[in-house]
Amino acid sequence: MRLLGALVKVLLIVMILGISIIVAIIVKKFFFDTESKISRIIAPESLYIPNRSKVESIYLNDNRIYLLVNSRNGRQEILIIELEDGMEISRKSVKLVNSE
Repeated sequence: MRLLGALVKVLLIVMILGISIIVAIIVKKFFFDTESKISRIIAPESLYIPNRSKVESIYLNDNRIYLLVNSRNGRQEILIIELEDGMEISRKSVKLVNSE
């Protein structure tokens, strides 16, 4: 009977340690691992878009912003804006042409 009581106590300690480790991992993942979740891009306050154009999608990658822009005449282009400390340092445009 003493052996059974000792085994129950050991099992209780192992369960408490296991649950404590699981809770610590969950708390660390959601509350202390914010560095990987925060975007490191510093975006400018405003961007110039060509007249009569509409931005369809935006993709952020490191220090670049990719904008898919539709103009009123139906043409599409991709604007690639290079940033440094939130300031635009270069801008490139790629026109998309339908191959028919």
